[in-house]
Amino acid sequence: MERDQQVPITVSIVIPAYNDEPYIKRALKSCFRQTHQHIEVVCVDDGSTDGSLALFRKAAEADERVKVVALPKNGGSHNARRAGLAAVTGDLVTFLDADDELHGQTCARMASEFAREPYDVLHFATFVKGDGSVPVERVREMTRWCAPLEGPLYGRDILVRSFVNYEYAFNVAGKAFPVELARKAFDAIGDIRADSSEDVLEYFAIGF
Repeated sequence: MERDQQVPITVSIVIPAYNDEPYIKRALKSCFRQTHQHIEVVCVDDGSTDGSLALFRKAAEADERVKVVALPKNGGSHNARRAGLAAVTGDLVTFLDADDELHGQTCARMASEFAREPYDVLHFATFVKGDGSVPVERVREMTRWCAPLEGPLYGRDILVRSFVNYEYAFNVAGKAFPVELARKAFDAIGDIRADSSEDVLEYFAIGF
């Protein structure tokens, strides 16, 4: 597949939130500091009872790249991500949890890599920062677990080296995908409530 290099690659960032008011400003700020200008930020409020939705709407008023999806009731992380995915219009999608942040060059690197070769999965490094309640070694283990492998993976190795060999994390956050591939996988899963193991389910569907 060849892309027209004159057409900018748009990166869609989906941020699902359920009562995440203390973290949302930092997550949004990390989106706005992206050096890649062709982004959209789809904020999904999953029936929050705090000020999460108000913060999302305020951001949308200030920046036209922000869209807000307000779900009428809490349906779980997977359904919130799926609702955000349905609303994106970009070429690539990445999922950002409300308590996470993106490095300023992340979207630029995504777009650059995808323009060079249109991968199905782009896995980028994640830095895990402890809050003092978790042992330092545990934080280091999580950082190693979230690190991408060197070089490309093809075919069965995409799933085997993650789910069987545990060589890299089977999370969805920390990766980027072509929008249509992600939608196909999420639609195959359908409407399922998942709050704690959604990444495992979603990445297996994408990898498969």
